Amino acid sequence: MQPKPPQGFKDYLMNRASYVLAGNPNAKLAVPMLNPAPNSPQSMKEYFMEQEKVRHRLRMQHLVEKEKLVLSVEQEILRVHGRAARALSNQSLPFSVCTVLKDEEVKFLRRKILQFGK
Repeated sequence: MQPKPPQGFKDYLMNRASYVLAGNPNAKLAVPMLNPAPNSPQSMKEYFMEQEKVRHRLRMQHLVEKEKLVLSVEQEILRVHGRAARALSNQSLPFSVCTVLKDEEVKFLRRKILQFGK
């Protein structure tokens, strides 16, 4: 069973991989550094550039956090679509590696408890 992708999946951020998180150099151009006014005194230009570096770092941080939220929403949408497709085809939820490992650990602990109890 192959779930159908949601509408607009080709435009998803995770599908395009055009996010700043991936270290994409072109994505960093989306947040430009502003230049000081040309008619400002030199001391004001230096002060403006110091502040602009901090503002640019904050804008980049904001963009990264925004992309993290968008990616988590996209993952959740895909998870819901996969769950709905499994429900429509009457398939059970597949086991994850974590579930299998946890079950093995519980069985191991149960054996240890039974051994010590005797």
